[in-house]
Amino acid sequence: LGTTLKIGWASARLDLFEPEAKLRGVLHGKWRNALCRAERLAIKVVEGEGDILFDTFLQGYREHLRNSGKHSGLSEKFLSVYNGLQLPREKLQLFLAFIDGKPVGGVCVAKYGMFAEYLLGYNNEIGRKNSVGQLLLWSAISSLKKQNFKIFDLGGMDPNRTPRGIFRFKKRVGGKPYRLASEIESKSITLTQRLIRWQVMWARRGY
Repeated sequence: LGTTLKIGWASARLDLFEPEAKLRGVLHGKWRNALCRAERLAIKVVEGEGDILFDTFLQGYREHLRNSGKHSGLSEKFLSVYNGLQLPREKLQLFLAFIDGKPVGGVCVAKYGMFAEYLLGYNNEIGRKNSVGQLLLWSAISSLKKQNFKIFDLGGMDPNRTPRGIFRFKKRVGGKPYRLASEIESKSITLTQRLIRWQVMWARRGY
């Protein structure tokens, strides 16, 4: 076996068994201040796993991908197929923020047994001006804790690969960083393995 040029996945985790006051206390001051501002505004947060909410989430996410580029997140097709294959208790959990009845941002959370992961999030210009990102992520943390989930993974936080703004946003949540072992592959490369490796590298283009 030999390592590839891809270092291990890096992210951070929150222990949801901690009291909510403690989880809120470890938030970075600026992040917490933004959250407090959003909580004082007339922002409605709706959460659930239903088809209507999922379709509403995808509408906003579709616009986000158009504005940010095709390599800025998981594809809409992947999300639809993935969600359709899950058991009811493990459907993607969605959090949507509304201002004056219009959706301005969303967060999508994947669930695996007692673990949950921040899969992706987005907000439009109005949402960004009103700190919707902080409000939605905190809403997800609070909701998952009430549902007795054990761990919440922030879904990728690599100082060298994660866009700077996203990295800072997640780091300020106060999770415990971790990194998995580096990627390895067999030194005995067959034609099939070469084709798989080529396909993997092609899929990773732009990252």
